[in-house]
Amino acid sequence: MNIIEVNSKKEMNDFIEAAAIINRNNKQWVAPIKSSVQDVFSENNPLWHQYQKILFVAYDDNKNIIGRIGGFFSPVVNNELSASKIGYFGFLEAINNPIVFQSLFDKVEQWLKMLDCHIIKGPFNPTINYELGVLVNGYEEAPAVMMPHNQQYYNALILQCDYKKEMDFFAYHLEVADFTYTDRMKKINDYLSKRFAIKFRNVNFKQFDKEGALIREIYNDGFAGHYGFTPFELDEFYYMAKDLSKIMNKQLIFILEVNEEAVGFLLALPDLNIAIKHLKNGNLLSLRVLKFLWYKIKINRVRVINIAIKKQYQNLGFGALFYKEIIERLKKENYTGGEMSWVVENNIEMINAAKALGGEIKKTYRVYTKTIV
Repeated sequence: MNIIEVNSKKEMNDFIEAAAIINRNNKQWVAPIKSSVQDVFSENNPLWHQYQKILFVAYDDNKNIIGRIGGFFSPVVNNELSASKIGYFGFLEAINNPIVFQSLFDKVEQWLKMLDCHIIKGPFNPTINYELGVLVNGYEEAPAVMMPHNQQYYNALILQCDYKKEMDFFAYHLEVADFTYTDRMKKINDYLSKRFAIKFRNVNFKQFDKEGALIREIYNDGFAGHYGFTPFELDEFYYMAKDLSKIMNKQLIFILEVNEEAVGFLLALPDLNIAIKHLKNGNLLSLRVLKFLWYKIKINRVRVINIAIKKQYQNLGFGALFYKEIIERLKKENYTGGEMSWVVENNIEMINAAKALGGEIKKTYRVYTKTIV
C-alpha cells in the first residue's frame, strides 16, 4: 500500500474518483455532481482563507485506488470556539480493510499533531456547513441530495481505530399526506398572530446580496451554541449559495418576518439525487445527461435542510408557523414529501419540528471523536 498526498491534478482527480471506485458495488450510493466537489476544493472557495487542508489517496501495489481521506484545521475557528485545538477528518472512503482505515487515519492524525491539535473529529466534508457523518443505519434507501452514503462496514472499522461516537444526526422521512394541522398549532398561530405582525415572504433574488446577508445573520444567530456550530463568513456563504442556486426551487426558500424584522427562514431543496443517479459518477459531461435532465423535471421529493430562527424569537412558538407554510408550498409545487435532515440528536426543538411534520427517523449519521497526543 502507498498513501500519497494530493499535490497534482491527477491526484486530485483520483481523490474525487475514489468515492465511485469504493462504492461501485453499493447499489444505493449516488455520486455527487463532480463539478460541485471540485468547487468545494477550488482555491476560489473562501473557506480556504481560514482553513488549512491536506488530502491523501491510498493505492495498492498495483496502483489501484483503495481509499482516501482529508484533514482540515482552522486556527480562526479554534480560537473562537474552543480552548483545545481541534482538527477534523472528512471525505473518508476505503475498502473493507482495517489496515487501510488505520493507515489513512494515521496520516491525518500525524498532520494534525504537527499543528498541535489534541482532538480529531469527523467526518466533516469539509465542515459542518457542508456534509457530515457516517451512515450507521438506513442503508436500504438512496441518500437525499447533499447527504453522504457509505458501505456498512465503516462504523465498525472506525471504532477499531480507537474513535468513539460523539454525536448522531437523524434524517426524518416526510410525507405531505401525513401532516396534520393540529389544534395546538392553530392555537399557537392565532396567539402569535394577535401579538405580532407576522408575514412569510419569498427571497428577493434580484437583491440577493442584501437578502443573503439577512439569511446568514439569521443562521449564525439561530445556530450559535449548537453542536459543532461554525459561523458562516459572508463570502463563503455567497460562494455556497451560488452553487445551491442552480438547483433551488425559489418557492422553497422563504423568510419569516415579525413586525417587519426578518427573524427566520426555511430552506428546502428538490431532491436532485433522483436525477443524479442516472448520470455516470456525477459527470454532467457524459452522454447520460439527457436522462438526467428528463428525471430532473419529474422530481417530486425534497430535502428540508434548514429551519433557523433568531435566538430571541426561539421558544415562543414561531417554529410551528413554518410547518403549515412549508406543507402548503410543497403541495402547490406538486411535491409529495422527502426528508428533513440532518437533525442532531440533542436538538429537541428540531426533533419536535420533524415529528410535528409527521416525520419518522429514516437514517442515522454518526460523527466520531478521538484524543490524539
